[in-house]
Amino acid sequence: MSTFLKKNFFWVLFLFIFLYTQGPALYRAIMISQKPAPKISLPDLNGKTVNIPDQQTSILVFWATWCGPCHAQITYLNKILDPSRDKVYLINIGEDLAAIETYLNESPTSFTILMDVDSSLSEKYGVQATPTSYIAEVGGSMKYFSVGVSVLLPYIYKILK
Repeated sequence: MSTFLKKNFFWVLFLFIFLYTQGPALYRAIMISQKPAPKISLPDLNGKTVNIPDQQTSILVFWATWCGPCHAQITYLNKILDPSRDKVYLINIGEDLAAIETYLNESPTSFTILMDVDSSLSEKYGVQATPTSYIAEVGGSMKYFSVGVSVLLPYIYKILK
C-alpha cells in the first residue's frame, strides 16, 4: 500500500463512500441546474390564478398533506423565513381544497399555497417524491434542489436571492 493511502486511508474511504452514496444525487443536481425553470401559473386556495414573476428567485416546495417530511419542511421554513420578505411557494400536488384546508387548520402557514391539482407542473419539474424543493428563477434557471427535508434550503436561498 502506498504511503499516501496509509496516511490518508480514512479520508480516501470517506470520499469513496460519499461519492458512492451521494453521486447519483450530485449528478441529478448538476443536470437540473442546467435546465430552465418552467413558468408557473397555478390557482391559489381562493381559486385566483397566481403567476410567479419571471426572474424572481423563489423557493418552490412540492408537498402533500399526508407527507410527514413535508410537514417538517414547512414547519422549519415557517420558523426561519419571513413570508412578507421571502418568496416561498408551497405547491400542493394532486389534492383537493378540503384536504389542504384540513391540514392548514392543524398546521397554519403564511406562505402562498398553490394547487397543482392535475400534477402537470410537478411533472414539468421532475418531482418524484415529496417534499421536493427548488430554488429557482422562474422562467430562468434552477439554482438548487433537494428531495426530502433540507435544513440548508433557507440559507442557500438567502445567499442566492
